[in-house]
Amino acid sequence: MSNRTLQATPKGIELAKRALERKHLTQKALAVELLIAAWSTINGFFTGKAISRSIFMDICDTLELDWQEIVGLKTESDTITSAVSDESIANLISETISTTSYNLPPSDELFAATERSAARARAALNPYILPPIPRETLLSKCLKEIRAGALENKRRIVPILGAAGYGKSTILGSIYDKLHAEQTESDSGWLALARCDDLIESAETFALELGEKISGKRQSIVEIARQLTTQQNRGILLIDTLDIVLTKPLVTVLRGILSQLLEIGTTVVFTCRDTDYSNFFEPYHESFAGFRESVSDNCKITPFTTEEVRTAAQEFIKTQPGFNTLASQQSFANQIIALSADSVSLQEIVCHPLLLALLCDLFAAEETVPEDLTVSQLYEKYWDWKIAKVRHNLQSEHLSLAKQKLCLKLARLMYENSGDRLRDFVYEGDLDLSETEFSAYNSLKSDGIFKDLGGKRSGFFHQTFLEYTVARWMNTSETGERAKNQLKYDLIAAKIADSKYYIWSIFRQLLTLLSLPEFTQISDELDTTKILPFRAVTFASVSRTEPESSAVLLSLLAIALIRDYSFQETLLAAARGAPQRHREAVLELAVQLLGRVGPELINKAAETAAELLARVPATGPANLELPGEISQFDRALAAIANRQSQITENNSQWQTTENKRQSQTTENKLRQERYQIWGKFIGVFCENYANKRTDKIDLEILESLKTYYFHFGGNVRSTVIELYLTPGVPATVQREFLLTIISQPISEQFKEQENTTKLLGHLLPNFLAAGDTLFGTTWQDALRAPLGKYWTAVSAAAVGRAAASDTPLLEAILKSTFSDILPRDIGDLTGRNLAAITSAIHSGVTDLVAASLLKIPIETIPANRASTITLVFRELAIYGNGLHPLSTELQLALVQWIVPAIERAPIEFIRAIDALANNRSIEQLLAEILEQLLPTLPSSQTAQILKKLNNVPPGLEPYLQKNADSKEVRSALVKLYRQQAENTADSSNDKTLTSADSSNDINVSGFEQ
Repeated sequence: MSNRTLQATPKGIELAKRALERKHLTQKALAVELLIAAWSTINGFFTGKAISRSIFMDICDTLELDWQEIVGLKTESDTITSAVSDESIANLISETISTTSYNLPPSDELFAATERSAARARAALNPYILPPIPRETLLSKCLKEIRAGALENKRRIVPILGAAGYGKSTILGSIYDKLHAEQTESDSGWLALARCDDLIESAETFALELGEKISGKRQSIVEIARQLTTQQNRGILLIDTLDIVLTKPLVTVLRGILSQLLEIGTTVVFTCRDTDYSNFFEPYHESFAGFRESVSDNCKITPFTTEEVRTAAQEFIKTQPGFNTLASQQSFANQIIALSADSVSLQEIVCHPLLLALLCDLFAAEETVPEDLTVSQLYEKYWDWKIAKVRHNLQSEHLSLAKQKLCLKLARLMYENSGDRLRDFVYEGDLDLSETEFSAYNSLKSDGIFKDLGGKRSGFFHQTFLEYTVARWMNTSETGERAKNQLKYDLIAAKIADSKYYIWSIFRQLLTLLSLPEFTQISDELDTTKILPFRAVTFASVSRTEPESSAVLLSLLAIALIRDYSFQETLLAAARGAPQRHREAVLELAVQLLGRVGPELINKAAETAAELLARVPATGPANLELPGEISQFDRALAAIANRQSQITENNSQWQTTENKRQSQTTENKLRQERYQIWGKFIGVFCENYANKRTDKIDLEILESLKTYYFHFGGNVRSTVIELYLTPGVPATVQREFLLTIISQPISEQFKEQENTTKLLGHLLPNFLAAGDTLFGTTWQDALRAPLGKYWTAVSAAAVGRAAASDTPLLEAILKSTFSDILPRDIGDLTGRNLAAITSAIHSGVTDLVAASLLKIPIETIPANRASTITLVFRELAIYGNGLHPLSTELQLALVQWIVPAIERAPIEFIRAIDALANNRSIEQLLAEILEQLLPTLPSSQTAQILKKLNNVPPGLEPYLQKNADSKEVRSALVKLYRQQAENTADSSNDKTLTSADSSNDINVSGFEQ
């Protein structure tokens, strides 16, 4: 136990638990309600772990216990317990006998005050509704950056960035827990935590306020950090929700504070909304002048993954009545995931921790989730359920109305007291509540809508719900109406200060609540050539319930096309997240952007258009105006094709003025860019259409893809063929497509070969039965089909796959391959047959191919087919070493089959046996054959055989040693010894190898090393 920690004895824990019961408290109440410390610290106290001395004393104080008795310094009879050694008792007495929570030495007092303040702040970082779930990858990434400062003595500022409600505070709480445990164990360093919920009086006093928040002293945070560092070594300052106090003047003040803290050696970590971070701190080299390299802004909070959604939903639902079994918990989580897979608007909710919490809280009892829910609708439903409670009879109408009015009143007070930042709390002493309002206030706190913030202050459970409530107040009350009209006037007249960014979040919520005529009017009056009003109108238009509201997007498109990147990106983001009711408008928007955006946005445009088009067939309900009207899918393909034509035209003048090589380089580059765009668009479309839908693929889509097929690169062509292989596509459609593509050249790298082979293999039996194609009426006809060079390989592979399950066909192909009849096209036919045999082998029938080959008498095979036998043996060996090994019996049989013919083609047939020589029995047999054969051959043939051996059998070593006067023999010896050294890691042969070759014509230095 260190100087800074205390630890309860088993008897002390018993006394504490009794005191807890006597006061009708729980451990959770100590952490969450009384805000004494974080849950992990409270739990540590009651499980006998060492915790902060000051917090230990606070817990004992609250439970009216003598802390010395709990740690075992004295018992109820004032005798020392035997559980504590005399030495440790003496140490404890010397350290703490005069120390109480009110009388600490100055150094300990500051440290204790910092710890108490941090513990209280930590209790407020727990997530709303959802139990916290581990996000270890994200947590580890943040901790790595923080430890680089705290432990490696590097200068570090670590912003933790993310959208509102993404769980930044929750992650910061987890970071605090990890760091607190590490520092308690190491007994070194300091850790402070502050929330910005009741700051700031002014930018000029921010350093004092932050210091006071942490230590209780009205001193600058820089001075507090300096004192703590002197006493405890380097420390870490954690600041939560910096965004709620950010103003432009504060950025300048912060730069000075951060610079001084870095000089002291303090690592600073703060959470901030990503939009506020960029809005206030850009350009970063100015905001962080002098220490930009120390700011590590790579810690970005990402949306929940599918597995995190599943875990969070299950953890929540298990706390609800009626979900006691794992099966019921999994069913609820799986329903949320299944629905969100088909609804992007719902995806955006479930991947957002706060919104997922609201969703679970709302719909758990109903065990169902609306499919086309948006964020605005979610807040509205949450209001109805948790405040108005219109769908059940859990409260009187009188209380319901009082709660609604009080929420609007509190939102008004916060809004009216806001300046450069949105005020997110009220002082309870300023409320002056009536009896009815007091009941409503308690009910709101009980339901979690309102929460205590400390310092006799209260606020809504999250800033985003406050923004919604302010917008609702403006739209549903007389005082709000006046504020709304003033806000509209100020925004239209551009009188709102740039620093009041929070206004736009409220205004966007307001735009979703207004009537459609009022929304349309305001949208027309706002200056949407500026990004903030542009974003507000764009996202509100697709959040509203009326399909007509998204008509405004086309007028916004005209603005975006002449503005910069951020305008077009805003439209793409809104289009992607729009619910189905706005499908027609966002499809038109996405298709037009697909043909117009610059290279920095083309991938995002292709993804967005593809995802939207994948949700409905190309000939869906939106396409009923005129017969034969071009579908949106066709228009998207045309947009990409025309876009590429424009690029080519824009570069044509340059191409004609430069030399031919530069022109060709440019053309290749443009072609690759085209392939990438097609690949992104078709790939995303197929992933979302073919892989997520259960209905048959739309034949109009296939027809469109066939039209543009020869624009595509190999990967996209392969994907298109895969779509044609989708179950349910008529054979006539597949036939027409296949006959079209095999009549044209392949792509550059022929990446479509495999899927083309599958398609032909699927159709070939019907082709042969019909007899009306160039493939004839038999499998042998198909092998001889008059096709282009690369298409013959496809035909042969398809026939070979069929032969893998048709033994007579396989035997016929082998017989044709090794026949002594020599047709005119013997070279071409042998090549096609060999391709078919190879395909059969790759289909897994190695034993069948070997057995069929053995049926052909070796003496009937012409000598000019010896190399073909070698190729077949090699394929059998290579594929036989994989998933479908060739049996040892058949390997030996193949060698014995070929031995009688060796003298006719010794070089090729030895190579054939060599291909199988990984088998020890065949390796020995090869050595015997070579020992007998080599002395009888001309030296030129001997040299070729030895030179081409892949495996030099050890049994051949005596012959090689005896005939080492030949260069080829010495090379074979080198190869043999290298094999032995690699297999046994024995270098004892180095000397022998060197003596075997005393000449300089073979370099063995690499082997000797």
